[in-house]
Amino acid sequence: MAWYEWLILIVLIIVMIICAKEWLQGSELKSACSSPTSKSVSVFQQKLRLLEINLAPVSVILGIISLSVCTFIVINSAFPKQQGIAIIMALAIMLSSYFLLDDLVTWRTKKVETELVDAMDTMHSSLQAGLSPIQAISTAANLAKGPLKTELTEVVTRLSSGYDASQSVHRLVSRYNTEGTRLFAQALVARHQTGNDFSAMLRAVSQLMRQRIEQYQYINSQMSATRYAAIFCGLLPYALIPLFMSQEQQWFSPLIEHPNGANFLSTALFLQIIGFFWLRKVLKANI
Repeated sequence: MAWYEWLILIVLIIVMIICAKEWLQGSELKSACSSPTSKSVSVFQQKLRLLEINLAPVSVILGIISLSVCTFIVINSAFPKQQGIAIIMALAIMLSSYFLLDDLVTWRTKKVETELVDAMDTMHSSLQAGLSPIQAISTAANLAKGPLKTELTEVVTRLSSGYDASQSVHRLVSRYNTEGTRLFAQALVARHQTGNDFSAMLRAVSQLMRQRIEQYQYINSQMSATRYAAIFCGLLPYALIPLFMSQEQQWFSPLIEHPNGANFLSTALFLQIIGFFWLRKVLKANI
């Protein structure tokens, strides 16, 4: 490989090591367990539990490595002289897996936060009807779906078993550590510690979170055109190559057979990967 291909390889390896360190040895470890007294787990394991992936972290990492190796073998078999491209694509698969996992966690967390707002409205209506806080949360849990139903049911179970409010909401806040879950937890803790009006606090938190969600959706919709344009521009070359080759089978041959063809392809792929991650960072709306 040329010297700059080695440089690209070293840069990608460094980024991969940083991602692995962030996965397995994150400095802000959070508990994602079923009881308030369990030990903390790694950030990577917490993400797997949140996504309900019942596999050991080592198994997931080995699966990603296997996928990367298969990518390298396929590309290297198709283009035996383009080992630099095969290595870059294999490492890109590993990095993309890291970001895909993060995006799935973010999507699920926001989904739970959005559903929690509707659940708080249900709790507020139940409290207005004269139910106790535990009964109101239980009603919301019965109407909820998916992971939120599980978490609210766990809150009700712990409150009924004699846990204090902070212990009861511990798992919910640990797994879905968002502004909405923290505000709901603080409202419940304040109700149990000071006896404040839980209904009024829920109403205030619900209104605040709805404004925040609407703002996020507005910004996300404003950036959707840029996001789709970036996806279109990124995928267009790969769609045009088979189209042109179907018309002229030797269309791609001059680039492959050129002495610097591999260098051009490696550089283009590397720049496209960097551009993808950069656009992902720019277009990711965190409010």
